[in-house]
Amino acid sequence: GMDAVASQINASFVVLLGDNFYNQGIRGDRKKRFKATFDDVYNGEALSNISFYAIAGNHDHLGDVMEQIKHTSSEDNINERWNYPDWWYFKIFDVPGTTKTLEIIFFDTEIGLGEEEELSKIQWSWLKERIELSTADYLWVAGHYPIWSACMHGRTADLLKFLKPHLEKYNANYMNGHDHCMGHIVHENTNYITNGLGSHCCYDVNIKNAPSKDAVKFWIGGKGGSGHQEMKYKIHSGFTSIKVSNEDMRITFHSSDGAELYTSDPIPPREVQSPKQKFENNDGKISGLSAMPDRFENTLKRYRKSITTLANVPSNKRKLKAAVMLTRLVQQMERQLVELDGLIEDWEEEKRQGIVKLSLFNRRKHEVEIFWMTTDKKARSIGIISTNGVGMITSSHGKRIVVKKMDGTFVQDIHIDFNEGSEQIAVISGVVNAGVKATKDDL
Repeated sequence: GMDAVASQINASFVVLLGDNFYNQGIRGDRKKRFKATFDDVYNGEALSNISFYAIAGNHDHLGDVMEQIKHTSSEDNINERWNYPDWWYFKIFDVPGTTKTLEIIFFDTEIGLGEEEELSKIQWSWLKERIELSTADYLWVAGHYPIWSACMHGRTADLLKFLKPHLEKYNANYMNGHDHCMGHIVHENTNYITNGLGSHCCYDVNIKNAPSKDAVKFWIGGKGGSGHQEMKYKIHSGFTSIKVSNEDMRITFHSSDGAELYTSDPIPPREVQSPKQKFENNDGKISGLSAMPDRFENTLKRYRKSITTLANVPSNKRKLKAAVMLTRLVQQMERQLVELDGLIEDWEEEKRQGIVKLSLFNRRKHEVEIFWMTTDKKARSIGIISTNGVGMITSSHGKRIVVKKMDGTFVQDIHIDFNEGSEQIAVISGVVNAGVKATKDDL
């Protein structure tokens, strides 16, 4: 059913909303577990050739989530289908056949709601900033625990308190797993999708866990799935598909055989400010290169202190796990800080020698400012600043320079091509394959 629907709608990717390896996560042989639970399950013709993006659930955390993250870059990752680059991350998609973008922010609710306060704060701070910075036409947060659910587990108090207001403010929506039900809730113009039917149906229905009865647009739960509205036949499991166009997005729930059970009303794209508008509306106050090292150092001091505290509790596996995760973040930031210091030094020197600035806006509306030498038109050093990150040179290959753009905890590759004699400079994102061009007259 799922493979047939993926083929029918020409699906671009699949989202896995946690409890990817039921019931105890990955323990022991990662290769064997991936083969049995992922490779040999999603093996249809259509699903074998598209990407899967995952986030962990509470049952994954009973095992080693790091094994799922490591598999992303493993030689055993067949066709590079499995994508789980870090504990939390985001992905921006150019929607095929449209001019629209879709962003999904993957949030680990087990960490966000966990016992390690420092680690939780780090992820919450990143999540809120990522929602605020997004310029995607369609924006979703993907987590495991529900905000609202008309099922047995029901609503999650801290997500209602801390995440729901941010979704409403920035016209974002939320998708989750966890409850073994499937349904659609609309509250305060925010869409909430629950789909925990990857294995079996269903937990009992409890409409009191929803914001109101009218907010529940569709819900499968209870015996055979008919606990809220009558199903034509017994539901064993199910999945969700989403179709996106220039005009709207529509959500469809399917039974395991692919039959359509419900399709939502159209969800229009967001009205969002471009980075340039955000810059202008904030009196031009956007953190630039010169402010970054101090901010990095302050954050690193706090992280190092937390690692020391956590690591001094050797009998507590959860605290040791948090210490390992923070250590990974610190190591990444320390490398970035060294590169950043070098970039600022080069930039300041070139600024004194006389540099022109070229501002470009790519299709996703991220502002990119390129500084380069004007003496011989050769790219001796380039600094990239955007409203959501800082770029740095990592390597050079002839006419191509590879730049790493930091964006939260996720690192993107950006390739800058200099087409000699073509009167154009092309800036190409390796992540979205989007091109932006400017002529030499713009310099």
